[in-house]
Amino acid sequence: MRLLSSARRRTGSQAGLTLVEVLLTIAISGIIAIPVLAWMVTGFKTEQVVKNASNMTRASNQLNQHFTRDMSSASVVTIAGSNCAAAPATDTVLVSMLNHDMSKLVVYAGVTGDAAGQLVRRVCPAAGGPIDEEQTLLENVALPLASNLTASPATISSRPGDPAARVDLTVKARDGAVLRVTGSRRTGSDS
Repeated sequence: MRLLSSARRRTGSQAGLTLVEVLLTIAISGIIAIPVLAWMVTGFKTEQVVKNASNMTRASNQLNQHFTRDMSSASVVTIAGSNCAAAPATDTVLVSMLNHDMSKLVVYAGVTGDAAGQLVRRVCPAAGGPIDEEQTLLENVALPLASNLTASPATISSRPGDPAARVDLTVKARDGAVLRVTGSRRTGSDS
């Protein structure tokens, strides 16, 4: 009887976990945690890739929508032409266009930022004045802008005397993705 009561006292005062139990718990937790953390890291990387692809698709759609419309309604297209009067002199002008009634100047220009450039579309009065509209079409353009933003003019058979009847606009993003858009002037009369 005396042995039993002393064994009970010892057990009550030594309640807790043994070293083996603690090590086993740590090992099992590690086995569970490592795949979960790896899955989370992969998820975060995938999210960034999807976000970048989504931004590039959005930029491509915007550029395609604006550039093709502006080119088709332009009466005069000039490669590396004039910029809006209120725009910074440091811009890299790719294409400037006078709209169908020659009242507005539409400019596609590269703007240099801290780590990357931007492709912007500006609309201003043809005779000079403030910028009516400015829209950033693509961010994260690779630097230097002069070699990563290009506008290539070409003629088309229906407008043989027009050296900029068709313009290919090429933009290289900082991540290496290349975006190309082609715009053509309307083939009807300019009257």
